[in-house]
Amino acid sequence: MIMNKTKQIARAVVLTFLFGIPLWLLGSVFGLMFGQKRPSEQKPTIKYAIFDLGNVLIKRNKVAEMRKIGLLRIIQYLATLHNPMRISRKMQETANLVCPIEDEHLKARTPDGTMPLPQIFRDWLSGKYSSEKTLERAIQFIDENPEQFRDKAERKFVEKALKLAFVPENLSKTLSPVKEGIKFVQECKDLGLEVLILSNLDAETYELMKIRYPALFELFEEENIFISAKLGVIKPDPQIYDVLLQNRGLDPQACVFFDDQKENIEAAQDCEINAILCPQKKKLFGSEPNIEHLRQELAQLIMENSQPAKNEEQTARA
Repeated sequence: MIMNKTKQIARAVVLTFLFGIPLWLLGSVFGLMFGQKRPSEQKPTIKYAIFDLGNVLIKRNKVAEMRKIGLLRIIQYLATLHNPMRISRKMQETANLVCPIEDEHLKARTPDGTMPLPQIFRDWLSGKYSSEKTLERAIQFIDENPEQFRDKAERKFVEKALKLAFVPENLSKTLSPVKEGIKFVQECKDLGLEVLILSNLDAETYELMKIRYPALFELFEEENIFISAKLGVIKPDPQIYDVLLQNRGLDPQACVFFDDQKENIEAAQDCEINAILCPQKKKLFGSEPNIEHLRQELAQLIMENSQPAKNEEQTARA
């Protein structure tokens, strides 16, 4: 067997000198003879971990939300026989009426994934309008269209909910870091991975959250934090992934992206980024990201991407 391979190599060398076969072709012949993988078949080592914020590293605090809306407002709402669990959907429906969605092809969804993200939220998260201007647009619609609501109690409740969403001081106080998520980010750093953030978030809330939650944001270099409002584009638009990759000069296949929305995961994968969906664990008041799932999936991905290197070492020794 060895003698046959030696003869084949000798013939290839003779052909190179006689017919001017390029050396790169000769190298390819040697590679094929000894069973080595071509570079295009080798998976890059995972070097970068990219995190979404909402429902991955940050969770909503439902108790804090109720406090901000106000106990009296909630009692008034319940007294009119309304279902308080439906208020979030009513808020989204109202937001959808403020202005029509401009890009139907952009499959941005609400945080719970049940509805298309209203245009007013898209404009806000992309930085087109400030929080103040966004709230002004919403309140103006409510004032001019009272017929959209069953009664005054529902209208006031929706108005209060929108003020909670679009006032950064209020919103930042109803969000809190996921302790297990902070631990997971540190674990990624301990593995030698560079950590980044890619999140749909308005600039004002982001600045307040940095101050309120230093234990989370100090884990990331400022140059590695990419916020949609500062970039002028939101997930799952492919452009936002391209901006991150080009800005930091990253190989997409050396990256892993964690997000809680299927559309964002699929868009990242279309850009050749490894992506892992973050499932949610139901709690009494809301939900919490399943960080253990991310931990297991990352370990599996790292193992799979290190496999070709092991195979090459074994082939070389053979």
